[in-house]
Amino acid sequence: MIGSPPGTISAEGDRDYVTELDVAIQYQIRDHPHRATPGLAWVGEGRTGACVILAKPWDLAADIVMAREACAEVYSSDGGTYSSESPGTVAASSSSLGERLVSLTR
Repeated sequence: MIGSPPGTISAEGDRDYVTELDVAIQYQIRDHPHRATPGLAWVGEGRTGACVILAKPWDLAADIVMAREACAEVYSSDGGTYSSESPGTVAASSSSLGERLVSLTR
């Protein structure tokens, strides 16, 4: 597909047909967590046990959803429940590790 003229349609599997634009969009969606907040993506993938991020919560919204879908525990760095008002984010592969990290960030 790469290098095909724009609008080229090809088969993907036995039923799906995709354009080069579809492939580009899929790549961008799948690659976003690795570029924006690699720590969250790595926790979700099991590459690392935990991460602490001090960024605006709205910058992390999609990444938080993906981390939670991958069974990561997500906390506010102040010890409360994670929300859009959180001063920071702690994501961990287990609740015991997450709670320990939260206690270190207070």
